[in-house]
Amino acid sequence: MDAKKKRHTHWKVAAAAFFVTAVVLGLANNLYSIFMIPVTTDLSVSRSAFSMARSVNGAVFMVSNACFAALYKRFGFRRPATLVAILTALGYVGYARAQTLLPFYIGAVLFGVGEAFLNTAGISQLIGNWFYSHRGKVLGVVLAASGLGGAALSVALSAVIESSGWRTAFDISAALLFVSAAVVFLVLRDHPREHGLEPYRALGVALPSEGCVEEGDAWDGEPMTRLVRRPFFYLTMAAMTLCSVCMYGAFSTFVVHVQDQGLSTSVAAACNSLLLLGLAVAKIVVGAVCDRAAAHKAATFCLLCGVASILLLAGTTTVWQAVLAAVLLAFGLCMVGIVQPMLTMEMFGKKAYTSALGVMLAVTSGGNIAVAPLVNFAYDRTGSYSHVLFALGLVAAITTGLFLLAFHIVRLLRRQQARQMQKASMEAGEQA
Repeated sequence: MDAKKKRHTHWKVAAAAFFVTAVVLGLANNLYSIFMIPVTTDLSVSRSAFSMARSVNGAVFMVSNACFAALYKRFGFRRPATLVAILTALGYVGYARAQTLLPFYIGAVLFGVGEAFLNTAGISQLIGNWFYSHRGKVLGVVLAASGLGGAALSVALSAVIESSGWRTAFDISAALLFVSAAVVFLVLRDHPREHGLEPYRALGVALPSEGCVEEGDAWDGEPMTRLVRRPFFYLTMAAMTLCSVCMYGAFSTFVVHVQDQGLSTSVAAACNSLLLLGLAVAKIVVGAVCDRAAAHKAATFCLLCGVASILLLAGTTTVWQAVLAAVLLAFGLCMVGIVQPMLTMEMFGKKAYTSALGVMLAVTSGGNIAVAPLVNFAYDRTGSYSHVLFALGLVAAITTGLFLLAFHIVRLLRRQQARQMQKASMEAGEQA
């Protein structure tokens, strides 16, 4: 393989990952939205019963994230990801022939069992293996595919549902998933060394030396067995759980709260579209920021945007307030998305990266599952989402403080390791 073709291989992998993410997660984003009315009407079931499949998927996905490190170390990325895409496709074949809701519950389990491999955990591991330079930007673009693919598939599948019915739409979705499985198996490889390559790096950029501890760079860190004895690890995970509750709480109530505040349905829908489009753009921007600056700086920016968006949303009464809240929330949501793998590498290092990221994504899923009943219970008690949103804004502000404390502790730890490495190097030089 000549040098030019070798250099293009990295971008082929990125393009394939973009396509797979757009199809798999794009379809997942639409399953409980555009199919809700036609499926529940045709099968004569309640919407709450249909939505239970989403809760089942979320619970299984949380376990999948927690087990990701062990599964990845044993099986790698390509084989499990291919299997997950095939099982998900078979689930959609079952949806198309469903006479009850049972196939939807089974499909939720089939996808959830290995969803971590085709979501943030697996995709970030793949991109991290293939790219050293531009890692944040590439990961941001690939993860943005879920929103872009969801938007495109929403339009296309809605047209199919209107013209040919929801069963045909599910069959088409299954075909796309089988194609995605083929792309994973034929194009994606766990590591560039399988092609005789190194991770992509810009011209003039060297790969990091062993033990690198510069702020914002990848570093060795500590193995998971030692990391779990560090209080700042639990501080970070507790803060991420609270962050998940706050960000997903605002996201899940955005449309209905804007309408409750007196804005029209069309305005609420337009603001929601802006939020989803803004999220795709925000992922790319934040990924680029992570490349050019430290991940904790990007995280701080996202946290502050999240606090501002939640508090603004709580008191929204005008269109421009809703628009600004949507833009800010798009960046806030990056804290439970693109920021996580970059922040995990910076805070915990390469040795514990896969395990620590799995735990972080698991607690994020747990927060997402917990927040829906929480905000709806608050609405039932008060008749408005404003009170719970103000409370979430306060919690988000406290969460920002917890993250800043964790960042400070990690900075001190890295400086300590740098001094130890320097001392060891000097002693070795003296002995020589």
